[in-house]
Formats: sequence, C-alpha cells, structure tokens
Amino acid sequence: MPSSIAAFRQLVYKDVSLPSGLSVTIRKIQAWDFVGIGDLPIPSVTNPDGDVIATTENLDLLKRYTNRAIACGTVAPLMSDQAQDQGNPDRLYVEELLPADKDALALAILQWAGLVEETARAVDSFREEPVGTVDTGVGENLQRAPQ
Repeated sequence: MPSSIAAFRQLVYKDVSLPSGLSVTIRKIQAWDFVGIGDLPIPSVTNPDGDVIATTENLDLLKRYTNRAIACGTVAPLMSDQAQDQGNPDRLYVEELLPADKDALALAILQWAGLVEETARAVDSFREEPVGTVDTGVGENLQRAPQ
C-alpha cells in the first residue's frame, strides 16, 4: 500500500511521449469511464473468425470509445471528447490531435488499463456462453442470467 500521495500517483499515472513530441500524463481507465456510452469499453467489432467487421455503426462506436478513452485517460494536458470544447484554451479537444498522436495515445491508455484484444476475446466468449451454464471453480454453483 502506498504510504504517500506521490507513491500512489506513481502507481496510477504514467508519462507518455507522442510521435509529435507532446508529452502527456495518462491514468488507468476503468469501465466506469464509459458509462455514458452504454456498453463495455471493449466493443466487439470482429466476426467469429477474428476478422474486423467494418460497418458504419461499428466504426462510429469504436471512434466514440477511442475518444472517450483518450479524454478520460489523459490527466495532463486536459482533454475532452465533447465537440463544444474545440478551441477551448483550457483543454484539448481529442479530434484536434494529429492522427499518429491519437493512435499512439489511445493504444498506450488501453494497453496500460488492460483493455486489449485478449480481454475483448474473453468478454466475447463470455457473451457467447449459453444461458444457464455453470462454471467450475469460484462461484461454480451460480448460473448466468439471461440477457
């Protein structure tokens, strides 16, 4: 357990340099940060073979998740995924980032939080389990609730 605020911050914050040279401080994001979007922060945009399903709906959702991850996961400078913040002198609107910076920042935030493809596959396999199946181990007597 950290004994000081500084020690705690070393556990939850990390400095990242972007391709443009911009230095940002990120934090580990949590599922709670995505509550306004209404689903898990690792949307499934692949078919069962692992191929990306490129639909307008999936791409829009992926963009919203990416923008939310950047806005919530960046501590300094302050960032926003709200269009009304474009040009705000106190924060950077996510869409103002250079594409290479946006990609690098989103990847750093998602990887550090553990929200990567392996996690998405695990979530997808959980979603695919039939209703009423029982796992062995902790909670083996609990049944899955129907969706």
